[in-house]
Amino acid sequence: RGDLSQLVRVFEEGASGRHGLGQYRYLYGEVLAADALGAFREAGFGDEEGMRRVGRAFRREVLERGASVPAGEAYRAFRGREATLDAFLERHGLAPMPAGEAEAGGTGSLEEKP
Repeated sequence: RGDLSQLVRVFEEGASGRHGLGQYRYLYGEVLAADALGAFREAGFGDEEGMRRVGRAFRREVLERGASVPAGEAYRAFRGREATLDAFLERHGLAPMPAGEAEAGGTGSLEEKP
């Protein structure tokens, strides 16, 4: 998993208007959105109470806080951890190679295996 601490810092500095880093803010937003969707997936889309619980947590920790706290802090409060790149990469068809395949000497090729 990639270390997002640099991206978080870029986002927070850019959001404060110190840098013209619109593209990085956009990408960081995509990373957070994809990872946040994972919280709903983990709760189970068919689990109405689970959806409500995750939705309430998102509203309380992220939306209601707004810009009163740094984005990374609000997100950690919602998710209980840092965002990861996994869901973002998967969304864009760039999912990381499974650990077993990498350890077996896999090439990460997109070609179909026999």
